[in-house]
Amino acid sequence: LMAGSGLVFQVPVLMYFATRMGIIRKQTLQNMRFLVYASLLTFALFLSPDPTFIAQLACASLFVVLFEFGLLISR
Repeated sequence: LMAGSGLVFQVPVLMYFATRMGIIRKQTLQNMRFLVYASLLTFALFLSPDPTFIAQLACASLFVVLFEFGLLISR
């Protein structure tokens, strides 16, 4: 649980370096936003410490904010 939470906070950094190195373009990330949101919600289902939907939604919203921050910092 703690390792998964720690890795999630590295997502903006990984997105920044991936776009800088040319591995993926920012446009590609923006175009696949719906798929990424669905994947983050699925990831939150497994990572959430509480089985209630509200806890999973709160966890997923944190992931979405981190993803959007990663899009913001990757030029």
